[in-house]
Amino acid sequence: MKRLSLYTVVLLLSAIMIMPLAQVSSAAAQVEVRHTIIAASGGAAPNGGTYTPLFFNTTVNAQHQVAFDAFLSGSLDTSGVFVGDGKTTSTIALAGNPDPTASSFATVFNPFVTSNGDVVFDANDTDTFKSDGKTIVPLVRDGDQAPGGGTLSPLGGTRAVNDHGVISYLAFLSGATATQAIFRTDGTETVAIARDDIAPPTGGTFASIQPCHERSRTGGIQV
Repeated sequence: MKRLSLYTVVLLLSAIMIMPLAQVSSAAAQVEVRHTIIAASGGAAPNGGTYTPLFFNTTVNAQHQVAFDAFLSGSLDTSGVFVGDGKTTSTIALAGNPDPTASSFATVFNPFVTSNGDVVFDANDTDTFKSDGKTIVPLVRDGDQAPGGGTLSPLGGTRAVNDHGVISYLAFLSGATATQAIFRTDGTETVAIARDDIAPPTGGTFASIQPCHERSRTGGIQV
């Protein structure tokens, strides 16, 4: 009789322990996950051609706008930068489009969409531009004058950007005592953050300057 009573208590305890788990599982099963397709390989790009399976970089802002780059087929333009929200997709830039300060873009890639919908992207392996969807303006270009003297050659793939569209980047220098430096710019004013001809706060000299690859959404550039 005692064994039967003990067995009953064990069953009751087991049932009590299982009930919350069952309730959680039931609640989880009722959660609906919604997926929105922004772009898919084989789909038509806004300005002609179709997306290939080669999508490389995507970013999203708080308004659910997604900036992405893609290679295209069936078009004279081989790569493009786009922004979409699942309902409409707009072209920001295409390889072959007129460069605001040169003949045309050779390549366009690596987009970042800011909180207000501007898209920052790289072009020609060295330059960085910003677009509001209507006008494209350069933030930094190969051969720009560097603060402190010399001309700069940005090193592709080293750019970081914040939600306001301010960028930092590593560049090699020529015509100056410095050989490399990290700069910050909003397209209007460029500031030298570190140059290897200027002593760091700890004393000594910079032996090598390396970029930070973190993209910041906290309002500050990480360098």
